[in-house]
Amino acid sequence: MRFKYLALIIIIINMFYVNTYAESVGQDEIIKVGVYEYKPYSYIGKNGEVKGYYSDLLNLLQKEGNFKYEYVVCDFSDGIKHLEDGDIDIMFGLTIDYLDELIEENSKDDDNAIVELWNKYFNQVDKLNYIQHVSMAIMLIIILGMAFIFIIIPKMRLRSIKSKIRRRMNNNSYFLHYQPIYNPKTNEVVAFEALIRLKDKNENIIQPYRFISEIEDNNMLAELSIWILNKITSDYYMISSYENINNIYISMNVSLNEIENEEFVDNAIEILLKSNIESKRICLEITERVKMENLDNLKKSIKRLKDAGFKIAIDDFGVEYSNLDVLKKLDFDVIKLDKYFIDDVCDCNIKEEIIMFMSKIAKRNGKALIIEGVEDKSQNELIKSIYNERLYVQGYLYNKPMPIEQIKLI
Repeated sequence: MRFKYLALIIIIINMFYVNTYAESVGQDEIIKVGVYEYKPYSYIGKNGEVKGYYSDLLNLLQKEGNFKYEYVVCDFSDGIKHLEDGDIDIMFGLTIDYLDELIEENSKDDDNAIVELWNKYFNQVDKLNYIQHVSMAIMLIIILGMAFIFIIIPKMRLRSIKSKIRRRMNNNSYFLHYQPIYNPKTNEVVAFEALIRLKDKNENIIQPYRFISEIEDNNMLAELSIWILNKITSDYYMISSYENINNIYISMNVSLNEIENEEFVDNAIEILLKSNIESKRICLEITERVKMENLDNLKKSIKRLKDAGFKIAIDDFGVEYSNLDVLKKLDFDVIKLDKYFIDDVCDCNIKEEIIMFMSKIAKRNGKALIIEGVEDKSQNELIKSIYNERLYVQGYLYNKPMPIEQIKLI
């Protein structure tokens, strides 16, 4: 009867504490066993050896199953951390499938070695004391189970998602498409914007709106942006070598948090310097709305990046928090006007006047202006009528984002 209670406890704990990070452990591999002191279940002897019921149980199972193991001594809380990090495979009282099968196989009858081992350690405990032990064990299981559900599982899930994202980067499951930016008066390409894409296992292309939130929610955006920056500094030389491409720069999106992050700025500068690309050939587009509070850190970061040779752009300008004071206080090279202003511009005098006004502001302050989302000829003709040599366009009227190999065909 007592063993049935023990078996129930082991089964319940095992439901919560199987190490999801460790690979399946086979007979030829060494199982790393976490052990903490809790007499008479497990304790450390005078000579440092592990003793107690669980140690004897493991020795018994080893004779039946012919597996190898080694101990990692820790307290219980450290043991849970070791399980989470994959440094150990099991803890005493917390088992894995292979050992579960051995316990089950050796526990079918009351007259067996496992029951005898239990009686060796616990047959002197009176009934009341035994019930107290079982009650305490069940309470511990409930508490630890709740901690596992609300603390450890989210951490495991975060680690798993981060590993998946890094694996996609290492396997080049993420890749870049490039959308050209044109001078509408000469039809010459002046730049390319790098846009992230993802291939699934069937080689289907997945658009960013389906996976970018997972990257943002798990604080992996900076790591992915560094991967993109490494990629475009490499691709720059290939694109520049095409006969139909001259004197271009490549831009990529970065978040406000990344620009304000000193470590990200350090890494970005290091990558650009190692690439030996000439100044102003790589552009960082700040994609989020820039608020006017706390601009000091942003100013410092932008200055460091520009001094290192980056071109800096403000993306989606003209909506939400964007305002003209931002252009005065922050040293942008490029203003990218939000697509909202070109949509139905031919039917809206206000939008047309805003575009004309922004062109004058950009020209007077020595900044380039890019109008995004140009999709029809009437929009393009209106833009071409504006007198500004540094007024550029980007949109499906000219080209959709394309693989790097197709650039030489445009």
